[in-house]
Amino acid sequence: MATKITKEELFKNGWIELKDNQGVFIEKLIKNRNPINDTPEDTDIKLIVHYFFNVEQFAVLLPDGGMLNFNVESMEELNEFESKINFYDCPY
Repeated sequence: MATKITKEELFKNGWIELKDNQGVFIEKLIKNRNPINDTPEDTDIKLIVHYFFNVEQFAVLLPDGGMLNFNVESMEELNEFESKINFYDCPY
């Protein structure tokens, strides 16, 4: 992950550090804006920083365990990306 974002900046922005990380060590829950389904196990998504590929990586973690990995270079980019996320609509 090529970013200038520090953990401290993430913490100030509402991210939390996980103690039992299993590869994910920082996360931020995204508010569910799904107008039809607000069941957390079906629709909750998180922004995460993980280490699954031996490098720190930003990703969107979906309820089914899928991840959409992405790159950002600044808190401004990260906040803009986060603001564009509307909701996750599960396939069933």
